[in-house]
Amino acid sequence: MPSAYQPIGSDSMQSDKKLLQDIRYLVVTTILALLSGTILYQLTGTLLFRFNQAVQQSTALPLLPILTQVSSGLVSIIGFGVPLLTLYTMLKSTFSLRSFLHRPAETGLLHAIAIALGLLALGTLFTDISNNFLGLFQIKLLKSDILIPDGFFPLLLFLMNYVLIIPFLEELLFRGIILHTFRRFGDLFALIISALFYAMAEETYTSFISTFLFGIVVGYFVLHSRSIFTGILMHIFQNIIIVILSIFTSALESDAATIAQTTLFLIMITVSIFAVIRFIKKEKKPFAVTENASDSDLTLSARFKTALCNPAFILFSLVFLYRFVQLVQIFK
Repeated sequence: MPSAYQPIGSDSMQSDKKLLQDIRYLVVTTILALLSGTILYQLTGTLLFRFNQAVQQSTALPLLPILTQVSSGLVSIIGFGVPLLTLYTMLKSTFSLRSFLHRPAETGLLHAIAIALGLLALGTLFTDISNNFLGLFQIKLLKSDILIPDGFFPLLLFLMNYVLIIPFLEELLFRGIILHTFRRFGDLFALIISALFYAMAEETYTSFISTFLFGIVVGYFVLHSRSIFTGILMHIFQNIIIVILSIFTSALESDAATIAQTTLFLIMITVSIFAVIRFIKKEKKPFAVTENASDSDLTLSARFKTALCNPAFILFSLVFLYRFVQLVQIFK
């Protein structure tokens, strides 16, 4: 069966100068939307936290766990929904929703999910090894581990937010609008730049590399299947595994949790390896993307230089570094 992946074409010849201007414009627009989402995310979270505390103090009912999860859902919707709607409104003329709303093939979808879970296992192991290595130099990176709430309704609301709402909104934003908007400059460029935005916008600063690679892999399978639903399901299954790992950590003793986590990782990596082998055998050109889909001879390095040297991207990088440095602890 031939691959569903098809490179996007350009309707007319574009000058290199016009392409560079369009890259600058899209980078600035994307970053402003992401920064606005980050600001609203923090502001809304702070206001709702104070509101929840005030409600809890004024009533004897144990409402705080439920209010906390409702607030988390609202913060996620605002934090990702605002940049999503902003970018869609401003850039809807540059891409077609139909280009990524196809129904994915079941076999390809299973391959994608299996590969994503293997990548999650490898990424988690890499992050743990990196943190242990930094510990040799008395450096510790504070991790923002997820907290599994107690009680049925708080747990249900938590799962709705973390397993459904966040994957849906993040994939629509990063692998839907951002990835497909940048495809006019080449699919390889779009894959990398969208994954970079995704990794920098996430709050998982201690696992930047694995988050970036996850963005690359999910983006590829979204292009390959021509379906954003592939990315959403990959993201959902990843978050389900993260929840399971958190339950292991909180419910089991340290040694038992380590054994359970290691066993799960070995299973995930093994299944992922078989999925990669089957995918390579099935596809004529596995993991192939078009470097330049436009009619321009502009090099890939020139496109990245234009995007990464943009003042807006530099500012975005400084914000990322500032938030990352806040997680660093040095012990004497």
